Amino acid sequence: GRTLLRGPSGAFVVDGAFSRVVAEDDPEPRAPGRTVRRLLLDARLHGVADPRDPDWLGLAYAGTYLAATERLLDGPVARALCLGGGSYSVPRALLARGLAYRVEVVEIDPVVTRAAQARLGLSDDERLAVVHADARTYVRGASREPAIDLVYADAFGDVDVPWHLATVEHARTVHARMPPQGVYFANCIDVFEEGRFLAAYRA
Repeated sequence: GRTLLRGPSGAFVVDGAFSRVVAEDDPEPRAPGRTVRRLLLDARLHGVADPRDPDWLGLAYAGTYLAATERLLDGPVARALCLGGGSYSVPRALLARGLAYRVEVVEIDPVVTRAAQARLGLSDDERLAVVHADARTYVRGASREPAIDLVYADAFGDVDVPWHLATVEHARTVHARMPPQGVYFANCIDVFEEGRFLAAYRA
């Protein structure tokens, strides 16, 4: 990606292969007293983070992910997989809370990862593996041992889940790499009153 010279002071602004990636101070009063920064992809909000506190989750869906995970688990799992990195708030929190011994993140755009490292608190951790690849391709070639206990699907193209990540074939590939008690979390956007995409996604 090519770093741009315009933008707020201290902001990360880079044109990646898929979108313009911006990591900057969050102007919204989400959590007074915190250093909150946001990730924008082509001007759409894709996550927030407190770079000083990996345990903090600023968006409701991310909090739901972790609350449900804590409720379902009896202890740390061996392997968790995040399809889509974004602000990296979920993988950071998984490790901070000791919910997984190893977290793999598949993020298609290296510039998004660079933004998280530069402004959102993502740091090197031997328990965290980041792969820059297409999520479906990665899962197809992923090892089956150890099994993937937790999967968090959080990949978007604009406001849509990429079509190839919402197919029966992809779901079966993921399922084949999970144990019987594994849990698959998926974030999607739909019209609440109609739920057409969610109904098709579940099917």
